[in-house]
Amino acid sequence: MTATMWPEERVQAFKPDFVAPLVGYLTSETNEETSGQLYEASGGWCAAIRWQRSYGLSVRHLFILVSKQNSCQLHCNRKQS
Repeated sequence: MTATMWPEERVQAFKPDFVAPLVGYLTSETNEETSGQLYEASGGWCAAIRWQRSYGLSVRHLFILVSKQNSCQLHCNRKQS
């Protein structure tokens, strides 16, 4: 799909050949330490990555946050008038 959009040099840099070594290692019998990990690989570069969830907000906290922002905006608009 990118072969028609990218210059040939860039297309060659993103060949599957550059991802294959990582896939080969991950599927080999000598690999005993990487089970369950997540990887990103592209153009000869690869890295272990992680999923991370933030603390988050409950709906109740979200409503409080939104109402505080709205009241602040109303207050700021009054000062400018």
